[in-house]
Amino acid sequence: MLQTEDHIKNLTGEDKAQIRSFIKDAIKLSKRRYVKRGKAILLANQGKTIKQISTELDVCAQSVWNWLTKYRESGLDGLNDLEHPPHPPGRLNPEQIDKIVTMRYPGYPKRVKKYDRAWSFRKMSRWIKEEWGVTLSYERIRQILNKKLLLLKLQ
Repeated sequence: MLQTEDHIKNLTGEDKAQIRSFIKDAIKLSKRRYVKRGKAILLANQGKTIKQISTELDVCAQSVWNWLTKYRESGLDGLNDLEHPPHPPGRLNPEQIDKIVTMRYPGYPKRVKKYDRAWSFRKMSRWIKEEWGVTLSYERIRQILNKKLLLLKLQ
């Protein structure tokens, strides 16, 4: 897949100028990954192999191959990051937090025993996603519960 004949050859002077402009803009915006992408195209045009380019830019060969392929297919637009839909906010309101604390510790807020657990983190994570459309990792749920229980102890 990563073959040395996968070069960008015969760029015109105008193409090279556009790539240099792309690199300058990336430097101004502090987008190092774009700088590397532009440099990879120029290095490939000089006849360097994917392996040589990846070594010089300190990136993996697969990334260089992807950039060259995207440039061949879409030009400079192919070097930009793809737009991703925004993630739903991973935040719960205070009522939702109280609800998950009650799910985990049925005696809350009067008594909370360390081993009195009704729901697992996995089950809670699935329920939160289905019920409120919020994706929370098991670790994040644990953090929320620990913070809430710590605040309860301080009261």
